[in-house]
Amino acid sequence: MTNYIVRRLLAIIPMLIGISILLFVLMNMAPGGPEMVIIGDLERYSPSLVAHIREQFALDQPIHIRYLRWLGNAARGDFGVSTTQAGGVPVMQMIGNRFGATLQLTGGALLLAVIVGVPLGIISAVHRYKLVDQVATVTAFVGICFPGFWLGIMLILLFSVTLGWTPISGLAPSGMRDVLSARLHYAILPTITLAAVQVGRYTRFTRSSILEVLQTDYIRTARAKGLSERVVLFKHALRNGLISVVTIIGLSLPFLVSGSVMIEMVFAWPGLGRLAVMSIQRRDYAVVMGIQMVIAVAVLMANLIVDLVYAMIDPRISYS
Repeated sequence: MTNYIVRRLLAIIPMLIGISILLFVLMNMAPGGPEMVIIGDLERYSPSLVAHIREQFALDQPIHIRYLRWLGNAARGDFGVSTTQAGGVPVMQMIGNRFGATLQLTGGALLLAVIVGVPLGIISAVHRYKLVDQVATVTAFVGICFPGFWLGIMLILLFSVTLGWTPISGLAPSGMRDVLSARLHYAILPTITLAAVQVGRYTRFTRSSILEVLQTDYIRTARAKGLSERVVLFKHALRNGLISVVTIIGLSLPFLVSGSVMIEMVFAWPGLGRLAVMSIQRRDYAVVMGIQMVIAVAVLMANLIVDLVYAMIDPRISYS
């Protein structure tokens, strides 16, 4: 197991280098830059001033030299400084201030989607074509089809504006962030909104996976031995059926991260997604690069954890 983890960690390095090259090239192709952000219209200022700013940010050097310098700094956790914040705030400091909010939102949405979607899919498979299956199927398709931003706005109108049960937007005030009830009070609507689509997907995939397992020969043999349906389901069918469900959960992690961008904007949630959107609007590309690389590392590490969960679910799978 240890050797497998080391190999996977080493394999992540070239993947991150490839991602960084793509991001760096795209950021350099994007319109504007530090000089435009700082002084605005370049035609109104002398070429010497523009050249000085380009030299200050090393924009006068070839792109491969700039990339290697950026990569060396990024390997030490230094993604540069923001060009739009007074005093040149380090990018990692800005990311660190907002990473916890995004982790709370995406982690809560993933946990809620698993707790609701997987049991609902199991129940739907066990009661195939019955009323509970039809209700679960309709609920899953509704969750998949509704756009997240629309659902978020509707929830705000209903529970915040009309009923007044929840705050409209934002995170719990700084003095109340250590109180669990206050954090849940502010996080419940954005978490439900982000989890809605994944609940539908997990329900459908769990249902199809369990149904496929229930039709195999060893399940029919277990039933022929006189085992109860509870033993057949939880001891024999569920473990094998959950392998593909875990795969879907791992594949949905990038969608959760990308979906959180829109949800954070709708609910004014102070996370990385909202910071990325504001940085793109301000053309603060150093911040955008740092956010994308941190998210890439998080997604790759999460997929490694999902692979390790396979061995915990099915003892036949071994990475030794």
